[in-house]
Amino acid sequence: MVKHDPHSSTVTVPNVTPTSSQDPIQDAKKQPAQPPPKPFWKRFLRAIASQWFIIGLGIAVVLAYFFPSWGSYEPVVFPIKSALIAFIFLCTGVAIKTRMLRNAAMNWPVHVLIQGISFGIAPALFFGFSQLESNQPLRTGQVVAGCLPTAIASTVVMTAQAGGNDATAVINATLGNLMGVIVSPSLLLAYLGQSSLNLPYAEILLKLAYSVVAPLIVGQILQFFFPETCKKARAYLHLPKLSSLALIVIIWTAFCRTFASQVNLTGAEIGQLFGLNLVTFLLLFLTALLMWWMLSKVYRKADRREMIPIVMCSPAKTLALGITLITLVFGDDPDQGIISIPLLLYQPMFLFIQSFITQGLKWTLTRWPIQPKEGTISQANV
Repeated sequence: MVKHDPHSSTVTVPNVTPTSSQDPIQDAKKQPAQPPPKPFWKRFLRAIASQWFIIGLGIAVVLAYFFPSWGSYEPVVFPIKSALIAFIFLCTGVAIKTRMLRNAAMNWPVHVLIQGISFGIAPALFFGFSQLESNQPLRTGQVVAGCLPTAIASTVVMTAQAGGNDATAVINATLGNLMGVIVSPSLLLAYLGQSSLNLPYAEILLKLAYSVVAPLIVGQILQFFFPETCKKARAYLHLPKLSSLALIVIIWTAFCRTFASQVNLTGAEIGQLFGLNLVTFLLLFLTALLMWWMLSKVYRKADRREMIPIVMCSPAKTLALGITLITLVFGDDPDQGIISIPLLLYQPMFLFIQSFITQGLKWTLTRWPIQPKEGTISQANV
């Protein structure tokens, strides 16, 4: 309707909001067409591809079971495995900013918690459950496994996969294995009374230096001087996925060594050992969760991103130092192969279970995002 003001020469035309036509067919034509739903097979393949790590892990276990000799020949496997570990830490050094590593290094309550569980609670639990074992060499092997530090490569990769603070995982994997050179033999002395331990300390430290510390430093240098190039390299070369693939190969070698061990054990003994290891792992995992919850009440930096490296690093045990200890301490023992079985069974079992737990932790962070607090490590990662 047009309004005319008698006191003015202007004509006022009210704003008219265009309404949809009365013809629904015309309205439907004006709306953008919705893309048709993707076929079921494409959605199925995408779902399978999203779980490629777990599927690859399952394939690695199957291959190790049927062809254990492929990945158990140490003269060939050891340099390949060392190169893969170095590659993982090189990728980690390229990805983590130096500021994040520095902040993570100063997060000492988290480090004390992880190392306390690894060298304090874990050996006590392994020793306690070993008393239920009827086979004496297996009992000794469980104690040896409990006295070891955390794993190196797997904890860092899985922490990153779950969206946790991988800088904390790097610090604790390195710190734990450096401490383990001294602490693990001391724990064996306390629990087993093995006093004649003559470890090649210089050789072990050298291996840690060229497989962990040196690649990490090189990655940090590259990240510091060429940040944009490193960012593009991570995206174009898919470095996180390549690190996960390297971890699958490392896990495959661990399973090959387990299946290649020629030991005379009954099915009941293996079943009992598997059950004890499983209960020990679950107790360590729950202990790590409980300790993180208690720490988060009094320490504001212990958010959920810090919880992930705590539950990843605390229950893990390294094969590298463990096999070295068993070889040096029990080299003349005819039951050396049996003594190594608890460790060879525990660490692959841990990795397989943690691969599923990783997906749950990642889903948790996605469903309930963390609100970073001022001054926390999470703030540095944003």
